[in-house]
Amino acid sequence: MQGIEAANRTAYESAIGKLHQRFFRYVQLKNAVQTHRRAGLAAELATYEALIPQGIAAAQAQQSGKAFDQTNFAAFAANIQRFQFMANLEPPLILPPNGSTDWRRMGDALLDAPRGTPVDNSIRDYAKMAGALAANQPAVFNARPARSTSSTFGNAAEGRRQSQAETFFNQMQPFYQCDGHLRPRRLARNFFVVQFV
Repeated sequence: MQGIEAANRTAYESAIGKLHQRFFRYVQLKNAVQTHRRAGLAAELATYEALIPQGIAAAQAQQSGKAFDQTNFAAFAANIQRFQFMANLEPPLILPPNGSTDWRRMGDALLDAPRGTPVDNSIRDYAKMAGALAANQPAVFNARPARSTSSTFGNAAEGRRQSQAETFFNQMQPFYQCDGHLRPRRLARNFFVVQFV
């Protein structure tokens, strides 16, 4: 189907193409924080961080032909493969800048840990949020984003203010909430007059 131009596709072929794109997007989102079918991101992260020095030593010994711990090597290699799978899917950039100007993917940040880059607090926050979600603790879940947002965007007060105003406007739904006395078109005209005054 990839060899058929979009203009020449049947309705069925177009629908299959859209389904494929949407399914791939679903897989990307499902694997944005951790690989699917894995539970306990916080415990997995702690195990991975503890395994890094032993895993690096085992990988270096294996490459140089020396004796190495097969268990540590296998566990380390399994983690690296999982994180490469996450990174290769190219999910959204969910980790805010940490000393750099670029947002990052979770898989890329976890692959950087054996290279000497410390695991940053955003990853730990996601791990705590995942644990709170699994344990049905909404207060803990909601506390994490507030702390992450304040530490990430602390110097962007104007952008935060605009975002809050836009959120309020969207929740207000002025074009849908008319009381019958105002027609939606008149409400829209009145709203724009208020905006420009």
